[in-house]
Amino acid sequence: MTGDTKTGMRFNRKILQVLILSSGLLFFVSSQCLVFANDLTRVLFVGNSYVFFNDLPKIFADIAGYKGYEVETSTATGPGWTLAKHASSLETLSKINSKRWDYVIIQEQSTLPVMKDQCGDRMLPAASKLVSAINKKGATPILFMTWGRRDGLKENGFKDFSSMQNELSVCYLRVAKTLKVAVAPIGDTWLNAKKGAPLLDFWNPDNSHPNLTGSYLAACVLYAVIFQDSPEGIGDHLNLGKTKAGYLQKIAAETVLNDLKRWHIK
Repeated sequence: MTGDTKTGMRFNRKILQVLILSSGLLFFVSSQCLVFANDLTRVLFVGNSYVFFNDLPKIFADIAGYKGYEVETSTATGPGWTLAKHASSLETLSKINSKRWDYVIIQEQSTLPVMKDQCGDRMLPAASKLVSAINKKGATPILFMTWGRRDGLKENGFKDFSSMQNELSVCYLRVAKTLKVAVAPIGDTWLNAKKGAPLLDFWNPDNSHPNLTGSYLAACVLYAVIFQDSPEGIGDHLNLGKTKAGYLQKIAAETVLNDLKRWHIK
């Protein structure tokens, strides 16, 4: 399954200071950076239903748009697909090679990293193959850290969300360190958000897939990782409630930006 989305650039009122028209070229000057009107960030998502539920790429692109960035997204996804399946898929590899992506986000199947020996025996080799293909195209690979099940995975010794999440984090950080790639700590951000607001619910009734709140927090994390900027202040375009949206934006910013070294973000 593949898909493409593109969002137009919107003005970021906080940083936009000067609008100049010079030799027919429109560009913006801010106190922090120079952003050309035709700048475009291309992001490819490689994963499974955790990506396509609630159209996560579009939510991410919309957040970036509200912050003044033009983003084009596309996906290579399949239900329940592992990174090993993607690494051997001609369709996925063709998608990676189809254009010059700025970032390629890779997401492992949700339970494989916590299965006995599977992190090193299956996830790491598959991620390594994909990262190699991504690097050859000049793109930046990012690991999409998934979240634990609402009730854990009791048949594998994880009694609740937090215990499963801790093991997922160990695996993703191990792979990131070995391959020298960045991690988008989505699962850890869910955990941090739950600590501050225990009644928040991020799961669909199946206790695995994200509801809209969960996908929104994931998108906020991806924005913070890719642009190294806080998603705070973008409002509540999904009508989650202003207080809730603001809290999720804040937690995403704090989790990512307060510890870039931990997530191997350069």
